[in-house]
Amino acid sequence: MARWSAGAAMQVLGLCGAIWLIVGVAASANADPIPKTWPLQFHSQMYQNRSGKLSMIDLWYDFPNGRNLNLIQNQLGSVLHDVEYTNGTSYYYDLEAGTCREVHFPVGILRPDWLSDATYAGVEEKDGFKCNVWEKVEFIRYYEDVETKRPVSWYFYTSGMDLHIMTFEEGNVLDDIKWQAPVSCFQKTSQTALTASEDDDKSRKGLLSKASLGGRKGLHSEAYVT
Repeated sequence: MARWSAGAAMQVLGLCGAIWLIVGVAASANADPIPKTWPLQFHSQMYQNRSGKLSMIDLWYDFPNGRNLNLIQNQLGSVLHDVEYTNGTSYYYDLEAGTCREVHFPVGILRPDWLSDATYAGVEEKDGFKCNVWEKVEFIRYYEDVETKRPVSWYFYTSGMDLHIMTFEEGNVLDDIKWQAPVSCFQKTSQTALTASEDDDKSRKGLLSKASLGGRKGLHSEAYVT
């Protein structure tokens, strides 16, 4: 039986290691990309086209404090405040009109990893950016810039809501005082507390699978934001 010299054995081991490295790199290159987990806190300005109804939205996401705020400037209209909390309570109020609605959802705000089990749909150009695209249970289509991994756009199939990300500022936090709903929201004689219907709740849960703690509410309530 031929004996291997120490030098020859090391060469063989080195060759095997190189082969496994090449195989690993090739497998990694062929694997579907993974969407970036949302930062725990961020501010984003978005342009929304909801089946022809236009608006600008300031989104403030604050997961450590269990809250999410959408300031929705309707075209040639007033600003609707949509404050959502992780306990499922939301307040929709218009300071100009003096109106407020309290809505209760069985689910809270989105988790930062809400896209972890989304289905990869390939690469597309969106708003001039080369994007990786994911779909979530045929409810939302999410576009992320290939280079920067910043969100570019997302589209809700059920409502025709098309959102385009104009700015995305990680770590930007809104002052606590600006989260506070007006006193009228807590005066039962001047506001109506609503409970989300079963269908509305299913829409929220469409963003997440059962594996992701049973679902979280959408970026803002499609049933109550007009």
